[in-house]
Amino acid sequence: MARKKNAETAAVAPAAGVGSELATVGKGVVKAIAGHALSRALPYTPPWIAAATLPPAAGTAVNLLWGGEALSAGLASAGLAVGGVVLTGIVWKTGDGTSKVRRFRRAQATATTAASMGWLTCAVAAGPFGRPMLDLWLYGGALLAASWNARQIMAAGSGAEAEETNSGTLGKLQAAIGWEKVTVKDAQGTGKGTVTAAIEVAPGGTVEAVQSTTGRVAAALQVPPSGVIVTPDPENGARATVSLRVADLLKHGVEFAFPAALGLDPTAPIPAGLYADGEVWWLDPFGADILQHLLVMGVTGAGKSEFARTVFAHLATRSQLSLHVIDLAKGRQTVGHIGSGIDWLIQDPKEAKRYVKSLPAAIRARGDVLAAEGLDSWTPASSLNAVVTWIEEAADVSDFEELEEIARKARSVGIWLIVSLQRATWGNVSTDIRANLQASACFGVDKPGDASFCLPDSVTDAGAVPAWGSSRPGYAFATGMGIPMDRWTMEARSSLTDRSVLAALVDAAAP
Repeated sequence: MARKKNAETAAVAPAAGVGSELATVGKGVVKAIAGHALSRALPYTPPWIAAATLPPAAGTAVNLLWGGEALSAGLASAGLAVGGVVLTGIVWKTGDGTSKVRRFRRAQATATTAASMGWLTCAVAAGPFGRPMLDLWLYGGALLAASWNARQIMAAGSGAEAEETNSGTLGKLQAAIGWEKVTVKDAQGTGKGTVTAAIEVAPGGTVEAVQSTTGRVAAALQVPPSGVIVTPDPENGARATVSLRVADLLKHGVEFAFPAALGLDPTAPIPAGLYADGEVWWLDPFGADILQHLLVMGVTGAGKSEFARTVFAHLATRSQLSLHVIDLAKGRQTVGHIGSGIDWLIQDPKEAKRYVKSLPAAIRARGDVLAAEGLDSWTPASSLNAVVTWIEEAADVSDFEELEEIARKARSVGIWLIVSLQRATWGNVSTDIRANLQASACFGVDKPGDASFCLPDSVTDAGAVPAWGSSRPGYAFATGMGIPMDRWTMEARSSLTDRSVLAALVDAAAP
């Protein structure tokens, strides 16, 4: 019997322990839920506290002060009535706004002021606790408190509608910059030196008109001219995004980014530098859906050579890739330290012209090889190397017809053509050639109009114009080559290069 009783006790004890633990857990859950509910409810309590305490306190005060005699009660009531009208008018006037949310807030604040002052005026003679003052206080106070809670909920959950605003700096300057028909929404800092906002134009306005004001906006906000970018929404002609660069995170230079490994395929992207928001500026010519030839443009000292050395150094570490450079001006001065990674450096004008004349035949021969391999276009699966041909000041090397034929046919056979020059005017590069150079990297230009020779109209229309000449070397706007379109209008800066470091890197990759 003793063993049986002990066994029963042992069996009951764990059950009691489990029950106790469950009860403790249950209390903890209830406590957590209650705490969460209280934390969610607290922001909505101030209107109710105010409605419960202020009317009886203020009503009792005015009743004690002036409600004892008919004359004093009448004069006090008249004074409060006049003061209430004036205060209500001030609230209505100062609460002006153009958005739906601001109009609602204005009407609500005005109604609350008028109702409160009206009740207080009557409370002078009737007191706060007589009938119907008590009823008006209970019902009216509850309704007003609930209306302010409703406004809080709407502001927290209505997204763009709640954030609609033309206030602040842009609102004050909208008349000066021609944005009377523009609504600015959801302005927020990225934490990386840039502020972005959605904008919407009213009927009768256009996004193109807004784009034409970027210079005035930059001057009014005291940011660089290229720091105001207005990008249209491709799905809604009345909407766009405005980007304001308020800090330059790249002014101290960008360190050279080393290859992830030596011997990468040509299709691996190239880290050319950083964007204004600190993200990597990637070039992905052979990995993109279409191999897009590149036009590089910028005045002397704008940073084209530094950009070229960065690209060359990465390409020189790749396998299955041949790098050909034609530079009749500076040649070895620019790339001599990485010469072991350049398969063909041409500095003689006659040799350069022979090279260009030979390219159409090379294109046909490469096409035959690819056809025999069952490939419609070059891929790393081919037995052929990819070829990169960089031509400085192409107008000095070839005539337009030759270069246009090469640009039109070379991409499918794995030849990436890069043309670099100071100004891509019609006298230096024909419009047909520019049409086939579908990618661009535009460094500083002296005249804003020159950027249109290199960059697409959609980019320059948005305000992405590098009209800083040689004062900001390395800064550029770039398009194509696998770059996402939302990055076309963002400033980038190419890497700073050290000759000895690049030489060691390229020599190590040569085998």
